[in-house]
Amino acid sequence: MVWVIASRRASSHVTGLPGWRDVPGRLAGGGRVAVAAVVCAVSLAIAACQGSPAQTPSPPPAAALSISPAGGSRDVMTSTVVTVTPARATVTSITVTAGGAPVEGEVSEGGTVWHSRWALHTSSTYKVTATGTSTSGKIVSATSSFRTMTPSAAMGVHIFQGYQQTYGVGMPVILTFSRPVTRKAAVEKALEVTTSKPVVGAWSWDGDQTLYFRPRAYWPQNTRVSITGHLDGVQAAPGVYGTADLAQDFRIGSSLIVTLSTRTHYMKVWYRGKLIGNWPVSTGRPGYDTPNGTYLTIEK
Repeated sequence: MVWVIASRRASSHVTGLPGWRDVPGRLAGGGRVAVAAVVCAVSLAIAACQGSPAQTPSPPPAAALSISPAGGSRDVMTSTVVTVTPARATVTSITVTAGGAPVEGEVSEGGTVWHSRWALHTSSTYKVTATGTSTSGKIVSATSSFRTMTPSAAMGVHIFQGYQQTYGVGMPVILTFSRPVTRKAAVEKALEVTTSKPVVGAWSWDGDQTLYFRPRAYWPQNTRVSITGHLDGVQAAPGVYGTADLAQDFRIGSSLIVTLSTRTHYMKVWYRGKLIGNWPVSTGRPGYDTPNGTYLTIEK
């Protein structure tokens, strides 16, 4: 319970308090104390009635796209994939260029991850542009530029076939590498064989530095062949990377096939699919037998 003391005169006395008796006399400081008490009580009452000032709600965070590798990154691995992380937005496109030219790649993970079809090139600068749509329908975008690593050891490759030269239907594609290759599957995956006629074939290794491509049977005659090696950026062995791509075009000429029988001692010559000769031949005597198999005339 709060007791309020009031007085209208300078000389007054306190009355009405239970258990107290009237004590005549002056209040210390006269009537000013009672008035101050009333003013204080009124002030407290007014303050209690006033609320906190209204606050303006903060705007929601803006939509954004963040790209990895981040802008300015250096020594980025050539196997790196580009990732775009959306915030309150949906990614609609990712494009990557090198030297102003688009880089072939594909998008996955709901459109947020881009990876090159082939290894990123060594010592190259790439620019990434990502575009998206915010939850409110606005277009948002982001860019990033990064540079790939420079390997400490480089691998080169030589192809036997010459540009626009003509070869026989049994001729394999021959690639020779300057360093031993231990990651053979990665190298094979980076190679493309394009032909003007359907061909089924496969790559096979002779040691660690020589690689052949042979058709299952023979090349179809008069076939145009293109070999593309997307080897720049491919790690062929620990710390060893290809630093240049390979491209070569050549042609398969008319079919010339010779079959020889060590049983009949006859040789047949087929040209363009037609038998043009059937001549007797001499083969090895017992103990010096002529080995069976398929042989190629690579040079003459």
